[in-house]
Amino acid sequence: MIKVFIDKERDGPENMAIDVALAEHCEKKCNLLLRLYGWSPPCFSLGRFQSSDIIDHDYLKSRNYGFVRRPTGGGAVLHLSEITYSVVSRKESSQISVAGAELYIKVGRALDKAIRTMGVPTQISKMKPPRREEVCFGSSSVGEITVDGRKIVGSAQMRSGNSILQHGSIIVRAAPSIYSRCFRDSRTTALIRTIAAEMCGIEDCLEHDIDVEAFKEAIIKSFENVFQEHATLASIEDEGDEFWIRVDDLGRLFSSDDWSVGRLSLDRRNSYRQS
Repeated sequence: MIKVFIDKERDGPENMAIDVALAEHCEKKCNLLLRLYGWSPPCFSLGRFQSSDIIDHDYLKSRNYGFVRRPTGGGAVLHLSEITYSVVSRKESSQISVAGAELYIKVGRALDKAIRTMGVPTQISKMKPPRREEVCFGSSSVGEITVDGRKIVGSAQMRSGNSILQHGSIIVRAAPSIYSRCFRDSRTTALIRTIAAEMCGIEDCLEHDIDVEAFKEAIIKSFENVFQEHATLASIEDEGDEFWIRVDDLGRLFSSDDWSVGRLSLDRRNSYRQS
């Protein structure tokens, strides 16, 4: 069974807290979780191992954008016009193969199938980027979903304990000029041109707006098809007091400068207490 949460828009720290709490929860409760969600306010996220020095914090504040460091790796992302997904899989599931690389491939196939149902002619990239980019949508790598070489989905994983968390951004409409301004070197035309050339959104490809709810349904159906499991809708609000206490603890972690700027270690077995 695939347990599906169609969640509301939340701020950056709470979104990351929920994803990590679900990863911990999944070890005991189920084999596979899928969460679809959004961001309010729009948020700029750093990969786990990136330096916060690359960010133009004044620009983020001027637009009332949030900022958070993700528990997963990869490059920086502006969560603006997108659908964000997270998938949590238990490593010792007898029904679903959950090796990290295979999970990445299966999730990619499901998302590719869903985007194609919207009429977008996607491809799975077979190219390795010449170098690691600080900007998630500044280049495409092997296994990523692209349209004419431009990246439309960016994903990253975290493996810990007995579960794997993978989450990522499905771009609905690209905003390369705003995205580029979030970086300290955004005044260089090279960065703006790179992002504009390397990323795209579903609506950019179709040249019209999409029915977001219909697209979410397509994602769920594609996951059922690829994973050969029935999807059951559930409310994340019903996950229980223990789960939400953990979300609160993790939310304090993801809101802290120790984590966001100082790159504090993520100790998933202990609640974070802000001093």
